[in-house]
Amino acid sequence: MDRKVIVYVTKKDSGQCLEKQETAGFRQDIQQQENKLLIVYPEETFQSILGFGGAVTEAVGYTWQRLGEKNKRKVLEAYFGKDGIGYNFCRTPIQSCDFAMENYSYVKEGDQSLESFTTKRDEKYIIPFIEEAVKLSSEDLLLFSSPWSPPGWMKESGKMNGGGKLKRECYGLWAEMLARFMADYRDRGFPLWGISVQNESKADQKWESCIFTPEEELIFIRDYLYPAMCKYRVQDKKLLFWDYNRDRALEWAQEMMEDEKVRQMVHGIGVHWYSGDHFEALDLVNRRYPDLAIHFTEGCASGFVPEAKWEFGERYAHDIIGSLNHHTVSYTDWNLLLDETGGPTHIGNFCNAPVMADTVKDEVVLTPSYYYIGHFSKFIKRGAVRVGLSRYTDKVEAAAFKNPDGEMVIEVLNAGNEDISFTLKQDEMIVDLTAGARSMMTVTYKL
Repeated sequence: MDRKVIVYVTKKDSGQCLEKQETAGFRQDIQQQENKLLIVYPEETFQSILGFGGAVTEAVGYTWQRLGEKNKRKVLEAYFGKDGIGYNFCRTPIQSCDFAMENYSYVKEGDQSLESFTTKRDEKYIIPFIEEAVKLSSEDLLLFSSPWSPPGWMKESGKMNGGGKLKRECYGLWAEMLARFMADYRDRGFPLWGISVQNESKADQKWESCIFTPEEELIFIRDYLYPAMCKYRVQDKKLLFWDYNRDRALEWAQEMMEDEKVRQMVHGIGVHWYSGDHFEALDLVNRRYPDLAIHFTEGCASGFVPEAKWEFGERYAHDIIGSLNHHTVSYTDWNLLLDETGGPTHIGNFCNAPVMADTVKDEVVLTPSYYYIGHFSKFIKRGAVRVGLSRYTDKVEAAAFKNPDGEMVIEVLNAGNEDISFTLKQDEMIVDLTAGARSMMTVTYKL
């Protein structure tokens, strides 16, 4: 029996960032210890994990292209290289989003024939980054994509920005554009896994956005989008609906899943974090619709600060643990990379990313968020299953996983200001550990 335990630690004000530490190995629980336990139940299994990643927007590609060759490579290696954090599930926009250089569409104004359809614009900033990531990836990188808005002329408002609804007479045109996008990326050889139907279906934002009710999204999927996907032979691609905050996930799922045809067409529901935790809502979705996959598709540290806060990393860890402990199967951050202004963004909503670049000085900084997310993405492999875990105190947050090769991965967050000691127990084996103040730790072992 292999009793060795390896711990990886990221700790505030210590210089430790995913630092590897070997500890005392497991020992027999002869005294039947009862206090200060974190107990792992490997036979109690839950969802299988698809992957972790972030978004490749125009802002990401533009910032990356402004770096020198050494730092371009550093960014790619940090996320996708064999010594990086193992990103394997990334998102791209369909047409422009708020982190594009400007509003743009894949068709010319008023072209109802769609003869002008082309994704050539993506070749400027997005595709070069994707191509390099795919080549370098030590994992099997998968992509999914999301539209922020149809072309303005297809909407009642006449513009991409500021919400507004898709004209009913344009449902078929927009569905065909989405299907053609999927076929285009497939034909380029990209590992496109699927799309979400609409980013933030209920959000009336100042940037690219489009409003759907649950009934409208249902009709769009059933009567227009899925038939168009069949026409272009991309019906194997996965569909996510809602793609917005967790607080209304159950409400949206109930409306969508009432339709038997739609049940067969959709793979899952996408959720964001912008309205708070609401992890319990995910339990309710899973209890009612256990075959409906829950994907976390976006979150970010909103509001740019020049020096990323340690708390940003802790927020990610809290949210990832909460999400995974409540049936989420993938976790995708927002922008992979932003510049020294927290952009570029054509609408002015600057923010932070896990990796920040100073394009004037040609410097790249891996922020605390990068390391905190890395505790999960680097060690929890595709196909891992979440397993049962109980803890003696709520002063630490924790989650447990079993990788396909049998390795156990235990994630422990201590966002408090005092060290927390605990004994990790699996079956009749125990090991004593300490979660340092303001730290994240990943415990790995095989028994």
